[in-house]
Amino acid sequence: MSERGWGVAVAALAVAAAACSPELDWREVRSEPGRFVAVLPGKPRLEERQLYGRPGMVMHLWSARAGEALYGVGYADAPRADASLVPSTRDALTANIGGRLVSDREIVVGTARGREFTAEGPKVTLMARVLLADHRLYQVALVAKKGEVDSAAADTFFSSFRLAAPQ
Repeated sequence: MSERGWGVAVAALAVAAAACSPELDWREVRSEPGRFVAVLPGKPRLEERQLYGRPGMVMHLWSARAGEALYGVGYADAPRADASLVPSTRDALTANIGGRLVSDREIVVGTARGREFTAEGPKVTLMARVLLADHRLYQVALVAKKGEVDSAAADTFFSSFRLAAPQ
């Protein structure tokens, strides 16, 4: 996967991370087609984009700003997904902020397996989870100005993500 392909979603997050917003107002995001539930700290905005270099692969991304941070949760169906998709996505997201990994570990959320990592760029910090369940890639990410991560809000956001049973 190209850095540019996965970087589109994080680029939008990083550019908007410096914008001001109202106090946290946690709202549930429930995607029936994406089969997940999460909370965002404000009114979510949905963007859907074709991923560069991945014909037919569309990222469905909900995001909300809070203070000096932008929170996003989304999914994309990957017709030819394999285990290399998770680390390549992690690496592309890290490269997109011009960053380096400062932590990285394996995680399991329901039936999804993936990586939880933190990357530091020159101006921003990226905290993210990239998960793969069958042929679906999930991305849960928080981009904040360097040194401005609200750890309580980050914990609330990341712990809220769960896979939902198909309806």
